[in-house]
Amino acid sequence: MADTPVPPPVRALIADRIQTTEQLEILLLLFRHPDRWWSAESIGEELQITTLSAGHRLEELASGMLLDARVAESVMFRYKPVSSDLEATVGDLARLYAEVPLQITTLIRARAADPIRGFADAFRIRTRKDDG
Repeated sequence: MADTPVPPPVRALIADRIQTTEQLEILLLLFRHPDRWWSAESIGEELQITTLSAGHRLEELASGMLLDARVAESVMFRYKPVSSDLEATVGDLARLYAEVPLQITTLIRARAADPIRGFADAFRIRTRKDDG
């Protein structure tokens, strides 16, 4: 089990959309409860992280087309990948994280330690909420 290979689609998902283990934990929580809408506050309470951090991570996952968002009394999120292929890959990621968590967290940490990716990510175009 320790030598379980991580398939290319899961590696690509991590490389393109998962920046931190905190983000992974949020994604997997929402994956386990796909019909539930979550606020940053409810995620923070569930995972014992700050509401601010939860909000940032939720926005990143939503911009990575892994979550659906709606505005109610606050911004709410639920698990809803943009495609069935992406949904299947998240399922594979969840299974692998349960089987070989160290391999998955090592991939995430390697991504975070990549200085070229960090530099490129700094120039990604993101929409601002106050731009109307």
